[in-house]
Amino acid sequence: MIQKDGKLSIRRQCELLGVNRSSLYYAPAPTDEARIALQEELMRRIDYWHVKFPYLGSRKIAVKLVKSILVCKLIFLSESYCHTPIKKR
Repeated sequence: MIQKDGKLSIRRQCELLGVNRSSLYYAPAPTDEARIALQEELMRRIDYWHVKFPYLGSRKIAVKLVKSILVCKLIFLSESYCHTPIKKR
């Protein structure tokens, strides 16, 4: 393991171990439950469109995904921030 107060410099220790110095200072970001849930929801939607329309390519699935996400964002904003449903004009 790399010792910060050892006889060898950190640069030399990393060189001997074959480790990049930048990876020594890297601290992984904590897992965000909302982000994980969003990724799972995106995967579920992609799977849904792929199973329902197997003849669609990745570009058309992406278009359908964007349209469904925009609708979900409107519903989410309506329910969570405004506390009032979206009114039709």
